[in-house]
Amino acid sequence: MTIVYSFNSKEFVVNYGVKVKSSEGLIDIPDRKDIQKYNFPDSNGYSPELSTVVYNERKITIEAYIKADTAKDMIENYYKLCYDLKSQTDVKDLKVVITPKTGTAKTLTFSVYCEKISQIKKRFVDGQNYGTFTITFIEPEPTISSYES
Repeated sequence: MTIVYSFNSKEFVVNYGVKVKSSEGLIDIPDRKDIQKYNFPDSNGYSPELSTVVYNERKITIEAYIKADTAKDMIENYYKLCYDLKSQTDVKDLKVVITPKTGTAKTLTFSVYCEKISQIKKRFVDGQNYGTFTITFIEPEPTISSYES
């Protein structure tokens, strides 16, 4: 199986040399917004307003790394990614394409903005420069689709 991440039509690996180690929040359904409760003095408990289902924002966290031959290449790729993520003025598409060895690919698309990128943690192993960091995206108006088998 291969998984390809892209932001604003730029693939993480191709454009920045960034590989994803793990992610959270891609397939979770966000919590519901607070349910309106009506208390009536002549009845027990309360009556919840459940006719409209609305959700809080979706938070997507990606643990990523860059591997490069030189520290300069690693830092340049990290800066390019940071600039592209932090300079946006509206929500952009984060796409995750999951392609199994057999069968049909599944594309997950989220309209997000980058809330935060952690500082890069650098290390040098066997002649390679590694930098690890965390990216946090927010989907302010999450799209929730029903499960269909």
